[in-house]
Amino acid sequence: MTAPSPSIALSQRMLQVITATPVGICITNAQGMFEFVNPAYCRFYGYSAAELLGQHFTLVVPPDNQALMTELHDRFIAGHSEVRGEWEVVDRHGATRQIIADATLIEGNDGQPRKVTFIMDITERTRNERMREDIERLMRHDLRTPLNAIINIPALLRDDGNLTAEQNELLEIIERSAHTMAEMIEASLNLYKLEAGTYPLQGKRLDLLELLARVLADGAKSSAHQGQHSVLMLNGQAVRAQDQYHLHGEPLLYYNLFANLIKNAFEASPAGARVSLNVAPGPNVTRVEVHNQGSIPEGIQPQLFDKYVTHNKVGGSGLGTYSAKLITEAVGGSIGVHSTAESGTLFWVELPQNTRSAGAPVELDH
Repeated sequence: MTAPSPSIALSQRMLQVITATPVGICITNAQGMFEFVNPAYCRFYGYSAAELLGQHFTLVVPPDNQALMTELHDRFIAGHSEVRGEWEVVDRHGATRQIIADATLIEGNDGQPRKVTFIMDITERTRNERMREDIERLMRHDLRTPLNAIINIPALLRDDGNLTAEQNELLEIIERSAHTMAEMIEASLNLYKLEAGTYPLQGKRLDLLELLARVLADGAKSSAHQGQHSVLMLNGQAVRAQDQYHLHGEPLLYYNLFANLIKNAFEASPAGARVSLNVAPGPNVTRVEVHNQGSIPEGIQPQLFDKYVTHNKVGGSGLGTYSAKLITEAVGGSIGVHSTAESGTLFWVELPQNTRSAGAPVELDH
């Protein structure tokens, strides 16, 4: 490692710590030039310190991302927040690798800002995750064939008759469990298709109020329910039995979308409190709001729709809100959340009038 330039103030003790740490660290100036790199940074990229110092940091960035990364660097130097996360980089031999990067802003002896970047190698982890996802996807696909046989067995046994009440009850449990598993497998496969951008959108005319009523009814039967009462509204008024609200959308995706949000609402809501769903028609989009009286810490809200992000949920996977975001974006809509201790948590979803063609009319019967 070459000592940092005189414009960077680092104590001898700090240099010893940075040299010994297994985390890759570099310092770039306002122009994006390397002014300091530690041994771990050099080992990861395969360069010597002498080969990196004085070079622009995009030396280790894939060509397609160089303009974006330069813009983000300049914004960070100007005082904007860093876009933390996983990034693709290239080493000296042109091999693609994956890192998690974070950064902080410091001021040099010359009064100019510098960016200190910390990187961790997650190349192997990413490779293993992709391999695992491929294997899991194949397993989910292959599980459907034997599961279909299990679903059909109860009906065949009932045809033979002579079953006791207890046997019939057991068959109902088997049938219900098999259908639930089939739905979970289908939802999982759909999640992969949404991630890959290959889900075939086939919008159908549907009654959104009827679909949401089913979601609420199913949510009230789930393990997440703790005596909360729920209400379905249209423009802030309780929905009546004769009310209908038709649009063209994706019945399966919409059910999964709102089932995830309602499940989260029941889990986050205090026992016995109210969970509400409100449909608000607009000229171009339909807005659906899911409200509960729990709250989400402000610090986690910006990452709430990221994969595997969850809060205060025992056994939570962090895929519910991530799946909701994927579905909403796939149909051309938008999703967001607002949460405070005083007002509770409001998830809002704006759906297009038609997931297949813009401008299709929305029919409202009220």
